Amino acid sequence: MSTLPQTSAFQPRKGQQDLIKYLPQIQRGDTLSVQWPTGYGKSIGFALVWKHCHETQVANRMLMIVANDTQRQQIVNDFAGDCALVGAPCLGGIWSFERSAGDLRMARLGEVQVFVCTVQQLEASMSRGGLNTLKDLLQVPGTKWFVGFDEFHHYGEAMAWGDAAKLAIEHAEFSLAMSATPYRRGADTIFPEPRLCVTYREAEEGRCVKPMVCHSYEYSVAVIQDGEEVANYTTTELHRMADGELDQWEERKNIRYSPQYLHPLIIHPIRRLREMRAQTGKRLQMLVRAMSCRHAKMVSEQIKQFAEGLSVDWIGTGISGRSDKENRQILTKFCPPKNQHGKRPDAEIDVLVQVSMAGEGFDSVNVCEIIDLFPVSARALSGKATQDKQFYGRGARIVSGAEQLALSVNVPSDHPLHAWAGRSLATWMDACGNGNEAKPQEAPQAPAFDPWDFPELLREREIELISVITDQGAYEAFKAEASRRRGYDPVRDEAELAELYKIGQNAFQKEQSKQARAFQVREYLDALVGRIALIRAKQSEEVSGSVIGRFKKEANAAIKRHFGRSREEMTDDELETAAVWLRNYFQSMKGIGL
Repeated sequence: MSTLPQTSAFQPRKGQQDLIKYLPQIQRGDTLSVQWPTGYGKSIGFALVWKHCHETQVANRMLMIVANDTQRQQIVNDFAGDCALVGAPCLGGIWSFERSAGDLRMARLGEVQVFVCTVQQLEASMSRGGLNTLKDLLQVPGTKWFVGFDEFHHYGEAMAWGDAAKLAIEHAEFSLAMSATPYRRGADTIFPEPRLCVTYREAEEGRCVKPMVCHSYEYSVAVIQDGEEVANYTTTELHRMADGELDQWEERKNIRYSPQYLHPLIIHPIRRLREMRAQTGKRLQMLVRAMSCRHAKMVSEQIKQFAEGLSVDWIGTGISGRSDKENRQILTKFCPPKNQHGKRPDAEIDVLVQVSMAGEGFDSVNVCEIIDLFPVSARALSGKATQDKQFYGRGARIVSGAEQLALSVNVPSDHPLHAWAGRSLATWMDACGNGNEAKPQEAPQAPAFDPWDFPELLREREIELISVITDQGAYEAFKAEASRRRGYDPVRDEAELAELYKIGQNAFQKEQSKQARAFQVREYLDALVGRIALIRAKQSEEVSGSVIGRFKKEANAAIKRHFGRSREEMTDDELETAAVWLRNYFQSMKGIGL
C-alpha cells in the first residue's frame, strides 16, 4: 500500500495503523473481520482497504453493505470525504443501489466506483433473483469487487441475512467485515473471529473515544389512569413489578407518567449539557431513548420545560410514530451531513428523543449526554447487550476542540447499570457475553454535585492560520477556482496563492471565532441562570419545570434591572460584561446563604 502523504490531514490511530500494516498480507478471496469501538473510525477503515485494493488491482469497484437506511444515507453523504482524506478513489461519488438498470450501467462503464446498499436489499436481491439484482451487479463483466460489511454481527449463521452475505462474498475479490459488537444472541455470525481488535478501554486510553461514565437516579413514579393517580412506586419497585416489560405494560394499561417520573433524569443532564456548552463553546447535544412513540412525544414535551432555549424533538416509526420523511428531516437537523469540505454544519436540534432509530450507523458527533428510559432487563444487559452498547456508542465520538469531554450515560435506579453509577463503563462495553459477566470496577464514586461550583467565563482565544497544507482539499479547490476565474497558474503562482488563501482563511476564521465566542457567552449566561434557578428551586423544595422557569425569569429580570436592557437587546460586548456581573451575583448568593 502506498504511503500516505506526510502533509495529509489524516493521522491514523493505532488500530488504523495496524490495519494498514496487515493489508499487504491479504489474498484474493480472503475475508477479514475487525472489531473497533463505535466512534473509532470504521468508515475510514473501509476507505483504507478500498485504497489498497484499488492500488494493488485486487478490486476496481466497491460495494458497502450497511445495517439500515439511516446509515446508507450517511455513507452517501460522507464516505466520499473519507476516501478523499486517505487518498482513495471515488469517481462519480457514492451510488446508492436502487435495483435499476442505471446501477449496472454505472458499474459497467466505471462512471461510479463505490456503491452502497442495505442488508435488507442484499437479502431481497440474493434470495428473490430477477433482473438488476445485486448479484447481477457483482457479475458485471470487467468488474472486480471489494465488499465491505458494516456491523457484521447481523449476519447470523443459517439465517437469511447470513446466507445472502455468503453469496455476496462468493462474488467478491476481498471482503472486510467490521463491528463494534461482533457477536449476537442465539447464533454465531458467518464471519471469522476478529483478526484485528481495539477495545473500548484501549480507544479511551488513546483518546480516540470519549470516557463513558454512568449516572443513576432513584425516584418515584405516579401512575395516572383516567385522570386519577392509581398507584405510586419507586423505580426499583416498579422494576420488580413490571419485570423489565414496561413498554408493553404501559400500552396495555393505557397509563402515562407524571412529570415527577422524568424530573430527576432531566434536570442534571440538562444542567451538565448547558455548562459544557458554555465551557467548550461547542453545540453539544443530548440523546434520549424512549420506550414507545407515545412515550417519546411525552418525554419530549417534559424536557422542553427544563430546556428553555434548546431545540427539542422526537422521532419514531409505527402507528403512533412519524412518517419516514419526517424522521429523516429531524435526523438531518440533529446530525447534518458533511459539506464539501468534510465539515458538518451546526445542528438545528439540541435534544433528540428517539425510539429504535438513533442506533447503528447514526453518526452523532456532538452528543455528550444520553438518557436511557428503556426498561432493559438485568438478564439482557449481563449478556452481549448489542443494541444497548450500540446505542450508548452514539455518544462515543470525540468532539474536535473538546477532546477532554466525557460521555454521561444517565439511567434510573431500576436500570441494571445502576450498579455502575459514578464509574466508567469501559469494562462493561468490552464484555462480550461469554459467561464472564462484567462487574463495576472498584473506583471512587464521583464527587457529589456542588451547586456552588460554577467556573468563570473562559478567556477568548484567537487562532491564526500560519501555513497551508498543500494536499488540503479546500486549498486545492481554491487554487482551481483562482486559476479558472483569475488566471493564476497553480505551479508558477503557488507562493502567491498560498498567501491569498491564508489571508482569506484568517479573515474567515476571525469572523467564525467572533460567532463562536458570542455563542459561548450566551450559553454561559443560560447555564448560570439555570444554576441559580436550580438552587432556588431546591431550596424551595419544589423542583419542577414551572418553578425553575419562575426563578429563571427572576434572574433575567435582575440582569435587566442592573443593565437597563434585556439579554436579547444587548451587544456581544455587553453580554460579556453581564456574564461577569451575574457570576459575581451568584457568588454573593452563597455568601448570604440563599
